[in-house]
Amino acid sequence: MIPVTFSCESETLAGNLHPADGTTGVLIVTGGGQIRAGPQRLFLHLASDLSASGTPVFRFDRRGIGDSSGTDAGFEDSGPDIAAAAAELRMRQPHVERVIGVGLCDGATAMILSPASLDGLILLNPWIIEDSAPPSQGEVTAHYKRRLLQPENWKRLLRGRVNPVKALASFIRARAHGAPAGLEMRVEQALASLDMPIHAILSSRDRTADAVRPLTKRAALASTHDIDADHAFSAAESLTALKARISHILS
Repeated sequence: MIPVTFSCESETLAGNLHPADGTTGVLIVTGGGQIRAGPQRLFLHLASDLSASGTPVFRFDRRGIGDSSGTDAGFEDSGPDIAAAAAELRMRQPHVERVIGVGLCDGATAMILSPASLDGLILLNPWIIEDSAPPSQGEVTAHYKRRLLQPENWKRLLRGRVNPVKALASFIRARAHGAPAGLEMRVEQALASLDMPIHAILSSRDRTADAVRPLTKRAALASTHDIDADHAFSAAESLTALKARISHILS
């Protein structure tokens, strides 16, 4: 394990590289205010096991969290942090050909909303819970206009990471029939537009997983797998099952 620092929008971020020879790297994105070790050192254990089996892994603290400087702007504005961390992984492990994001809770949601620097997603109990009124047709249209004006979304399109047919179809459905409210709407529409392998791993004893499970079924992900676990996979047998499932997806 190698401690590193790197830059993100004039701030200094702290990370840990777990080097290995594999061509698929993993970028771990934590949820909430968790530091890069994760709850009960979940991500440290996961990174150590994956790197020992040949997968390079990078963990980091986003701005304003843990050892990183700056102000925490929240998960919805952490796209630049994710992109900077993915670039650092690629720079330090130049043999890596693709980077798969692994995120827990709103870290998973952050990757869905800002996936431009990633080649695939493994979502652990992604967060979609938000109290708000259903959006109007005008709000849906405004949401898509904002996305069209964001340069990172055009980069995703040019790199083949967005399926334009899916994106147009999801917009038409949202305009015609409405869409789930607030954050859930944004997550569902983002998932519908992405053209990359996306896997969900959900805990059977977690309110966050219960809320997102119907969405994962509608989204027709590459796979959805349930584990007998709490939100953070804190029991030893839950962590073992999580490690095995992620290794299976990466193989």
